[in-house]
Amino acid sequence: MFGATSGNTTAQNWAQWRGRENRGFTDANPPISWSKKENVRWSKELRGEGKSTPILWGDQLFVVVAIPSPQLIKDEKLDSEKINHTWCVLGIDRHTGKELWRSVLAQECPHEPGHPTNSLASGSPVTDGKRIYVSLGSRGIYALDLNGNLLWSRRLGVMQTRFGFGEASTPAVHKNTLVVPWDHEGQSAIFALNAETGETLWKASRDEPTCWSTPLIVTPTNSLDLTPQVILNGKKIISYRLSDGLPLWRHHHEGVNPIASPIGYQNLAFLMLGYRGYSVQAIDLAKTESNPQDAGRSEGTDDSTQAATDGAERPAVIQWSSEETGPYVSSAAICNESLFVTKGLQGILSVFQAETGKILLNERRIEQLGTLYASPLAVSGISTPENEQPNRKSEPTPSKQSILVDHHKIRRLYYCSRDGTTVVIAAEPPFDVLAVNRLEEPIDASPVASDKQLFIRTTRALYCLEQHCLEQHQAASD
Repeated sequence: MFGATSGNTTAQNWAQWRGRENRGFTDANPPISWSKKENVRWSKELRGEGKSTPILWGDQLFVVVAIPSPQLIKDEKLDSEKINHTWCVLGIDRHTGKELWRSVLAQECPHEPGHPTNSLASGSPVTDGKRIYVSLGSRGIYALDLNGNLLWSRRLGVMQTRFGFGEASTPAVHKNTLVVPWDHEGQSAIFALNAETGETLWKASRDEPTCWSTPLIVTPTNSLDLTPQVILNGKKIISYRLSDGLPLWRHHHEGVNPIASPIGYQNLAFLMLGYRGYSVQAIDLAKTESNPQDAGRSEGTDDSTQAATDGAERPAVIQWSSEETGPYVSSAAICNESLFVTKGLQGILSVFQAETGKILLNERRIEQLGTLYASPLAVSGISTPENEQPNRKSEPTPSKQSILVDHHKIRRLYYCSRDGTTVVIAAEPPFDVLAVNRLEEPIDASPVASDKQLFIRTTRALYCLEQHCLEQHQAASD
């Protein structure tokens, strides 16, 4: 098993975009069916744009938005006009949808037009339960307390993304280290910042083009090297020692533009891509051990600090792999000891036994699903009280008969497509479709669940869905 990652990992919290170890799994029992009126506890219109996923800590949801100004700014160099934007983090009561606070982080004009399917607030926040961290890329890195008060901010430079498609990476945090990916068309890098102060702990240069992947921080407990490592997807997958940025191992993708975020499970790390080639790689972290020589170890804490990128790492040891499928924009999920993978941007589902790679479902098209940008959410069908985690190995697998009796008691996955459709799928063979739900608003952010609630961010609003609820109220507009 992996060692503990950042912050509180109980079922009541969703501290980062993909949850614990980027698995996309939580102990929760949210509704299976809903509409814009049925099983809606509340809905809140969100001014501005943003496709980032909300996170949850305690009774608060944290959401990033970019609000355009009605006033145009003249760009003398381009002889054109730009729209000024205000970037904010919102603290929202999870039970009522009421906005508790709003913190303004930046106000400026974007320097790139962005891809039509991207937004100016696509990177998700992350929390360790003490602070909220937000990466706005070129517009700065920010740390706030849980009441929205700014603690520190940093400017790491200006990113130039491929074709001006825009920025979207999410940071990761472990104890007192905040990891910020910085892959673009200039000098790419990965930064490790002091989470308390924002000071640079180390910085490693990377030979990578623009990428929008989120780092995975894990500690393989069956390895000789028990220190946490940071795994970042790219054309070259590289793992860095969290303490000093020393490269531990690397692996190469054969395709291009890997976006899907790495996933940790037991002593495996899953790396995927789904553009101009497909790939699912299961890397055995217990066997992929770092070179004991610390050649190239970085020292110091200023921005010029460089960790070595060559000479100290070993090739990755592959447990199993597949070149037949892989996700493009969305990531995969772990549930029921299985890896659930979609193909490219399509709703074509494959399921692998996570440890061995045995194919449990081979490329079944989910007819109700359209284009996928959001990543799937997997739930246990069990609502677990705070600080109580069930023993997974002691739980019997639900029988097919029990699935037919009560869908809410089984493990399942939620897939949201860009047309506003969410398809709920059973997490065991024959992987039946349990429900098809439509909000009739585009969905690019990934769903989040806690206890009996499901949170879905559309392009216009944030929904809290809960079983046996009629829409109770609309949170007050800003």
